[in-house]
Amino acid sequence: MQLVITLASDNRITLPIASNAVVQGLIYNALRGDSAFSYNLHEKGKEASGRNYKLFNFSEIKGRYDIEGKTIIYSSPISITIRSAQDYVIQLLMTNFTVGKELMLHNNFVRVTDVRLSNDTIYSECVRIKTLSPITVYITEDNGHTVYYSPKDREFCEGIVRNARRKYTAHFGSDEGFSLEVTPCEHARFIKRATRFKDTFITAWHGEFVLKGSAKTLNFLYNTGLGSKNSQGFGMFSVIE
Repeated sequence: MQLVITLASDNRITLPIASNAVVQGLIYNALRGDSAFSYNLHEKGKEASGRNYKLFNFSEIKGRYDIEGKTIIYSSPISITIRSAQDYVIQLLMTNFTVGKELMLHNNFVRVTDVRLSNDTIYSECVRIKTLSPITVYITEDNGHTVYYSPKDREFCEGIVRNARRKYTAHFGSDEGFSLEVTPCEHARFIKRATRFKDTFITAWHGEFVLKGSAKTLNFLYNTGLGSKNSQGFGMFSVIE
């Protein structure tokens, strides 16, 4: 399920260039209407193979902007897309992101001017997609060093599939019905994004890919994202074919 919120301000909206943590904070604050659910989602999520998954993701902020030093300055309005495999997450957000409500986004006063709910469905077992927020795939070595992969690495697509299977199992209770192949689109342009989430530096990639798998798997991933750190604003995609 998907929610698109539009935020406006009487002034320009100034944010850190690495603003994923700001958007995530906005989402968690809106979920506090159910404090027990919000706490469990934030601290635990759903578990599979010893890992916890929040099963929601969000896009990059959409809007016209200028970069000045270490800040990104948006002209009003801006919009953010949020998706989740758990309908209750979107329902809670709908309750809090009501039109006309005033919110604090970093150091900016903004108000909700539009809220759009949709429940898009993928029927095909093969789709071409493009990223709305970049995909990150990595491993952490025994010495604590993190290795990030790029779409030219075989491990990139393999890592997406492994991660997707774990998330799928966490949500559905087993991997029955899971099926997925990921292939970078030939001749597509892939753009590297080096960013930071709080104190963690992250390398991620924008680009186009072909996904093949069961419709159940593809719909699940549409709502949760590809790769790692989805609840930190990575791995959202749109279907272009």
